[in-house]
Amino acid sequence: MNKIFSLVLILLAFDAVGQQLSISGNITDTENEAVLSGASVRILNSQLGTVTDIDGKYEIKVSPGVYKVSVSYVGYAGRQQKVVVSDRS
Repeated sequence: MNKIFSLVLILLAFDAVGQQLSISGNITDTENEAVLSGASVRILNSQLGTVTDIDGKYEIKVSPGVYKVSVSYVGYAGRQQKVVVSDRS
């Protein structure tokens, strides 16, 4: 049986120095809210990606645009989510 995890995305304000934005969040098990460290988080159709840290957190620097974020973790069903990143305040 495949478990399900939650994909929490948080769009952060741009960095005044580099004018770059981030897609970040936490990956947890939806049933017991356990953090999933080592989950693979990537932006489809790009070479951008990372793995979650020991607290299930991740951050990927991006430019404004529309992205499809994909998350995978051993023993869990994969998940994808569309994310719109804008530099408007």
